[in-house]
Amino acid sequence: MNIKNLALDAVHKVNLGLDALMKNHIHVIPYFNGKNKKYDLDLQTGFKGMLYVAKKYALNPPKKITIELVHKNDHFKILKSNFEREVEAYEFEVKNPFDRGPVVGGFGYIQYDDPTKNELLVMTEEDFEKTKSKAKTSMIWNEWPEKMRYKTIARRVSDKIDLDPEKVNAQSMIHEETSGVEAEANREITENANSQTIDIDIEAEEEDPEVLNEPEKETEPEPDPTEEKEGNEKQQLDMTGTDGPGF
Repeated sequence: MNIKNLALDAVHKVNLGLDALMKNHIHVIPYFNGKNKKYDLDLQTGFKGMLYVAKKYALNPPKKITIELVHKNDHFKILKSNFEREVEAYEFEVKNPFDRGPVVGGFGYIQYDDPTKNELLVMTEEDFEKTKSKAKTSMIWNEWPEKMRYKTIARRVSDKIDLDPEKVNAQSMIHEETSGVEAEANREITENANSQTIDIDIEAEEEDPEVLNEPEKETEPEPDPTEEKEGNEKQQLDMTGTDGPGF
């Protein structure tokens, strides 16, 4: 296991105030790094961890954050601010909790002490599909579609909240912003690595009888990169448990 990277990642998470014992603050994605032949543990921040950091270091801390998925049979209406309505708001009602239909979108609502600053963020199913298409692997999206949509909204909401540079731990925040991208890139390299080798025949010199008489060595077949990728993805799913990732 790559202990050095894990320790560094853990220190930055702690510096931001994240707690692995708190539900949905941090979840672990293990994968085998074929480059260094070690296991990497990617400590990804869950949706509650994202919102916690955003509120903790906010320039103007929000009073409340609401995140919901909207199903086809739900009632959802956007109430934009205008000359008659100062506060941006919404109407949301689950008409039939036992038959809500498929997810058609979602929203995040940020509330402040000054309600005129309240902000509504809306995402359509098309937006979710665009995010899914950019993911390095769609297996987790397919396995837990609602959780991944919920996490996507949480990330968008967190990005909407301005951070106070005097509060935030700059080094740890930079690591938080970049580590996920780097880990995702490393997983992609490992899963999609070209395992095809180039065979170079070296002609033995005639005066070297040992080389000439050396029997051919049996070579093991190169691993199928598709099977390796499927194995890595399955390992990630197995580690999440039956309830799905702690997003």
